[in-house]
Amino acid sequence: MIIFLCTYVALAIFMGYGDWWYKASFAFVAGIFWSYKYNEINEYFKDKYFMKIAIVFSLLIVTYFAYLTNIKFMTYAGNMLAAVLFVTFSATILMKIKIGNRFINKIGNISYEMYLFRGLIINTLLKEMIPVENSVLNISLTLVILIIMSLIFRNTYNKLSFFLPKRKKAFSSQHK
Repeated sequence: MIIFLCTYVALAIFMGYGDWWYKASFAFVAGIFWSYKYNEINEYFKDKYFMKIAIVFSLLIVTYFAYLTNIKFMTYAGNMLAAVLFVTFSATILMKIKIGNRFINKIGNISYEMYLFRGLIINTLLKEMIPVENSVLNISLTLVILIIMSLIFRNTYNKLSFFLPKRKKAFSSQHK
């Protein structure tokens, strides 16, 4: 996965894409790794929780302010580090806070589909086909279209997967 991600970043830079296309990509991999090693990571953070979260938060703030002040290191590697630190910080905070209701659980069930469609909706649909100047309206419209498309895709996939051969899961979710 890391090799693929590094290749993706290199190609995006080579092809002249803006850094917003790839700088948060490592956060996605960090989230997958966190899910895969959920129990081990949570055990690590349980001991001296507040000290460890303070360290992660401090590193996040340092990388963020370095980015704001245009320190050269922060252009690529630092942005990716900040994205991973943000995931780490958010996940460690959420170890202590339980958030949930039916809507959030439903969104969680389609989060991968939302991840897949977000670029298409933001860059094609809302910039080219339906340009919206108002930021609040733009975000609201993006979320509504994103949720609808993700639900349609998930339901269609579930119906079509009936005809596909069954596969073994790559890894089981240990924390559900």
